[in-house]
Amino acid sequence: MDSPTLTVRLLRLADAEQVAMLLNDAFADEFAAAGRPPMAVLRGVRQDAWALRAPFRRVIAPLTGDFAVFVASVDGQLAGTTTISGGPVPVISSVAVAPPYRRLGVARALLAQAERYAALHGRDIVTLDVLAHNVPAITLYEREGYHVAHPYTVLETVTAAAGMPAGWRLSRVRDRDAPAFGAVARLSLPAEALALVPSLRDRYLGGPPVWVERLMAGVATYRRVLQHDGSVRGYVSGRISRGQQQARITYPLLPPDAGVALPGTLGDAVRWLTAAGAACVRVDVSAQRPDQVGALEAAGWQVRWHFLQMRKVLRRGILVAGRGER
Repeated sequence: MDSPTLTVRLLRLADAEQVAMLLNDAFADEFAAAGRPPMAVLRGVRQDAWALRAPFRRVIAPLTGDFAVFVASVDGQLAGTTTISGGPVPVISSVAVAPPYRRLGVARALLAQAERYAALHGRDIVTLDVLAHNVPAITLYEREGYHVAHPYTVLETVTAAAGMPAGWRLSRVRDRDAPAFGAVARLSLPAEALALVPSLRDRYLGGPPVWVERLMAGVATYRRVLQHDGSVRGYVSGRISRGQQQARITYPLLPPDAGVALPGTLGDAVRWLTAAGAACVRVDVSAQRPDQVGALEAAGWQVRWHFLQMRKVLRRGILVAGRGER
């Protein structure tokens, strides 16, 4: 019997329904927790397919960052998919393989194509996130050369009861708040986490204009700076995407000595994101900041997930095989 033919190429609009069904099956628990209904997943896949078409890609990429969505086929049947973002350290996400095609090398082929994409864009490191209890996936990634770099915890809330303590205040980020960012970030996150998110500064201080994010990506973004006695003591950023009910706050940048203001800071973010359409809000907290986890649990947040952030250093010569995006 002939071996099955496995190919990997860019997502096309005609793939959207099958890819959305695959993602909804593979990530049912996570999508349900995020309040992301199947139709929202389908809309997102269709938007990605349009964005990957050459005329749109040339316009969108400079504004929102380049990315790619790959699909794998076995004997012409759609078997798997994954996405990779652009940026200084590309992130591979949504690795999904349909059950009939598992153990055929589909996931390895998708990872290899994503890694080639990163290398073609001049990157030498890629990262991915995986649930800490997903042992089969972790085993696969380790076999493919990934190692755990940073664990983090996801907490959720549907309310914003906490207020700001006296003497602390939040304001919109301005140019004058930027010089303190490096020192605050180093005190707020472990070095291994900072090394994996070199674009973190843009998330809190810059990035595309708000109108571009809303128009091109359907994203509403919250950015604030925390101040005490006239000095910058922290930064917080959150966002909610069109079609999703869950908003996300990533790594609140508050050093330990600013911990008293953490519940109120995130409470303000929750109020803003709820007004923007969120039914619940999640926050990602470094596992090396148990003080933050404890403070948020005391304020009513609930631990939902434990994730591992994994990384891989790409080998030289990775472009030799499978050059390009088929």
